[in-house]
Amino acid sequence: MFLKKVFLTLLGNLIKMTEKIPGSFYQKNYPKYLKMRGIDICTELRGGGQEYIAPSAYFDGANYSMIHIGGRYYK
Repeated sequence: MFLKKVFLTLLGNLIKMTEKIPGSFYQKNYPKYLKMRGIDICTELRGGGQEYIAPSAYFDGANYSMIHIGGRYYK
């Protein structure tokens, strides 16, 4: 579990470094990275639109599964 957390943190930092590079690498891969962390990202957001999550956005790491991004969410 500890190694997975370290790996995902390093991966996130690498992806964030690509934000200033022209192209869509950051835009395509940062949502995938957040999904690997356990954040629920609506399929409407991931549907090829103009999704963008700033690298400066902060997500509390206590429980990523409680975070939902995009779309309508009813419980």
